[in-house]
Amino acid sequence: MKVKGPQSPLSSGGAEPLDPRDLRKAVKGGSFAEALSSLEAEGETRAASRATGARGATATALERIARRADLTSEEGAERAVLESARVLVGSRIGPAHARTEAGQALVENLTEYVAADPFLKTKLLNILKKLKAA
Repeated sequence: MKVKGPQSPLSSGGAEPLDPRDLRKAVKGGSFAEALSSLEAEGETRAASRATGARGATATALERIARRADLTSEEGAERAVLESARVLVGSRIGPAHARTEAGQALVENLTEYVAADPFLKTKLLNILKKLKAA
């Protein structure tokens, strides 16, 4: 196996294309599932955190999506899950990378994957329903 030496990030050939399997591993990995669980727990304790003003930007964005969404219709729920997935994925990518073309493509690819995955979709929808009811 040939090992490449260090390259400048500005030189050509420095980046390899993303493999969809790597994207799935990143989403199924512990950190993403933990983030969803954390948001779900945060939805349950929303009243306490509102009193202290300790809500995060992601939770605030999800709360706004939940308030505006019609979660009773299939189309409204799908749109809310997609928007929520975009917010959640975007919050996990650093601002420097999010502004790049590759970063934006990554956010879109992961957003579509999260919104299409039955487990993650159900998790996000449950979070949105709890936020809307609270």
